[in-house]
Amino acid sequence: MLQKPLYYTKRFFRAAPGPFRDSIAALGILMLLYSLLRLGFYLVNLDFFTDVSSSEIIAAFWHGLRFDLSALILVNVPPLLLYNLPGNLFRWKWYRAVVFVFFCLVNIIGLLLNLADYGYFPMIQRRLLYEPYTMLPDLVRMAPGVLIRYWPLTLVFVLLSSAFVVGFARLFARMHRIPENTGWKIRLVSLTVLIVFSVIGIRGGLQLKPIRQANAFFSPHLSVGYLCLNSTYTVFRSLFQKKLPGIHLLPEAEVRRVIARMVRQADETMIDSQYVFLREKEPVESPRRFNVVVFIMENWTAEYISAISGRPTVTPFFDSLATGGALFTNFLADGRRSIEAVPSVLASVPGLYDVSIIGSKAEMDKFRGLGSILLQYGYTTSFHHGARTGSMGFDGFARLAGFTNYYGREDFPDISDSVDDGMWGIIDEPFFLDAGRRMDDFGTPFCAVVFSLSSHDPYYIPAHRQQVIPRVPGESEFARSMRYSDFSLGRFFRYARSKPWFDSTIFVITGDHTLFTARNNMYSSFHVPCLIYCPALVPPQVISKVGQHVDILPTILDLLRLPVRHASMGRSLFDNDRPRYAFEKYGPEYAVFSDRFVLVNNLERDAGLFAYQEDPFYRHNLLEQYPDRAGALRRILFAYVQAVTTAIAKDRVYR
Repeated sequence: MLQKPLYYTKRFFRAAPGPFRDSIAALGILMLLYSLLRLGFYLVNLDFFTDVSSSEIIAAFWHGLRFDLSALILVNVPPLLLYNLPGNLFRWKWYRAVVFVFFCLVNIIGLLLNLADYGYFPMIQRRLLYEPYTMLPDLVRMAPGVLIRYWPLTLVFVLLSSAFVVGFARLFARMHRIPENTGWKIRLVSLTVLIVFSVIGIRGGLQLKPIRQANAFFSPHLSVGYLCLNSTYTVFRSLFQKKLPGIHLLPEAEVRRVIARMVRQADETMIDSQYVFLREKEPVESPRRFNVVVFIMENWTAEYISAISGRPTVTPFFDSLATGGALFTNFLADGRRSIEAVPSVLASVPGLYDVSIIGSKAEMDKFRGLGSILLQYGYTTSFHHGARTGSMGFDGFARLAGFTNYYGREDFPDISDSVDDGMWGIIDEPFFLDAGRRMDDFGTPFCAVVFSLSSHDPYYIPAHRQQVIPRVPGESEFARSMRYSDFSLGRFFRYARSKPWFDSTIFVITGDHTLFTARNNMYSSFHVPCLIYCPALVPPQVISKVGQHVDILPTILDLLRLPVRHASMGRSLFDNDRPRYAFEKYGPEYAVFSDRFVLVNNLERDAGLFAYQEDPFYRHNLLEQYPDRAGALRRILFAYVQAVTTAIAKDRVYR
């Protein structure tokens, strides 16, 4: 079957103009050069790879080819296009010189960036990102000292750059001694092919979304991800990524005091004033080897759940399960999109920006996700999402958070119309059961995060479940799909109860964000369910104290009693020694929720203080009635916003 495509490909290359063939040859030489640069990076920084298997090192070199091709095309698109334009432009000597100088300049900069990381990586333990843009004056000022201190690298750079210029000058000259007789049509076709190839190369393939730095982290060893990357890619890619700014509102010493009182638990010690969330957890009792399963339910909104709202329910199974676990009735999502829920649940990083951490420059900050922590204790970690791999960037961030196994639509066996909703991917019931079967094979302990899909437009319910989930007069398609999602959750628990690992598993069930709420009611816009079910550890109870997604990670650490260093931006839901708070960004405004009050503020002035449970539509502003309460909440809000945004902007979350 491949004979015809290969035949026509060979014919095309024989007929293609010289500049096209030269461009492909040049990219091939550069790809080889970048592999050698990666080998040098590995050898110079060998101490960071002592506990990494040889198979992972080989995989890093193999996966790294995608990033090399993406980087090389990204920086070489201008000279390649100039080189391949139809017409006899190369009869002008000055034109040839401009193209050649342009080509050498962009590629020598790439060489410099990669060689600079030979020395930079051991200090910062990541590749260069946005530093050349934000620190250029400092880099110029320090250049003489750096060149002298790292003279071996300087010498290598000079020799390599010289060899690059001389080698490509000879190749360039030889190419243009060959007469070119191809017509304008084949030149135009070749240019079109080159453009298509460039687009695919920059994207890193034909997958759902273009690759980004996070896709390099296929291994629990972060150093392998940085070996997979190249510095040309990380620096140029960061140019197109949003930088999340820090916000300064209070003296830093005051922020440290407020945050320590807010997040530190009795068995924890704050360990670095520059990393305000970083702390050492030292439980008195020995660790528990319980499995962890976290369900993040798409669009699950608290007001649709009777166990929380008291209204007619669409989640009978969840309501029944809640009678045997810890149900948190005053729980808030960290944002209003799935892409904000994943960082907050997996890495305890809140959604206090208008954009998500996922896909921003901050995605490459040093977080310590739940998976990374549990890998240290021998857990098998996995993330399951029925959508196509790459959807919303979950796969890359999940691996950064330490979830080494990722299962998407492509990994589901026997895909058919009965299990695929036709838009997103595999519907909940079969995908939940598939996740359960995979858990059977993991061995214990394991940690699995399962992200649901069905309670999302198009709200698909398979034909064979239409009678089980009948239409109810007046019920929305969303509410019906939520009933199906709840039914699917029940099917998973029915399966799991028959397994030996069930009784030693902590189950966490929460919604990613709300849907179809009263959007002029801030509280309902974030109010989602949270249930922790583990009869062996957690007695049945209903907890009305406020909590949010970032509290899930420290809660799991609390239940497992793990002695560990972490930088969670929340506190265990079971720690009630001090008042609890939740923080949200709602358009241009921020809000801090206590158990009774919410203060809304745009970081310049207060919009109001409201008793949100009694007054959900904020009709009665209590600022004048409780000025001291408003002042205390304002200080807490400012401290938390400053601590979170500064830690993210300066990459000081975890070290």
